[in-house]
Amino acid sequence: MYLEGEAYFEVAKDAKKPFTVQFMSSSVTVLGTSFNVNAYKGKKQSEVVLVEGSVRLSDKYQKEVLMKPDNLVVVSEGRASRIKRVRAKDYTAWINGLLILHNEPLMSVFERLNRFYDIPIVVAPAIQTEIVDGKLDLRLSLSELVRMISVVVPIDCQIIDGTYYISPKRQQ
Repeated sequence: MYLEGEAYFEVAKDAKKPFTVQFMSSSVTVLGTSFNVNAYKGKKQSEVVLVEGSVRLSDKYQKEVLMKPDNLVVVSEGRASRIKRVRAKDYTAWINGLLILHNEPLMSVFERLNRFYDIPIVVAPAIQTEIVDGKLDLRLSLSELVRMISVVVPIDCQIIDGTYYISPKRQQ
């Protein structure tokens, strides 16, 4: 199976029929597990997060990484990074309509919201690196989420022809 985008998998163990997910220049071979792969076209890196069980990640350079629960591996330019310990449930919360943010740049937050809502969002360069922490309820409208973010980060939003333009808050 080839993946472009983000998907959560729950795979039953079957030694006779291993399940493999290919993405960008890497692959994950499943050994009976649940895991999340984030591999969007145009992004420079992809992520694999293991929720339970085990998987073997192989990168473009034939480096293999055996992952355990709560492990994250980032693949950038075809090369797998070292394993990082994370709270895997935070990476799969989108399945339940939540977006959990830990020290995430504002540009990344709006890229994720753009993919989820399929609404164009333009973020001014001056605020793209602002850091955001928190939890967003994806069952709310994009306008409501932008309003909630503006309580934490001083931003303004204009909607012109269906595109959201996010800029630094104007001084009053």
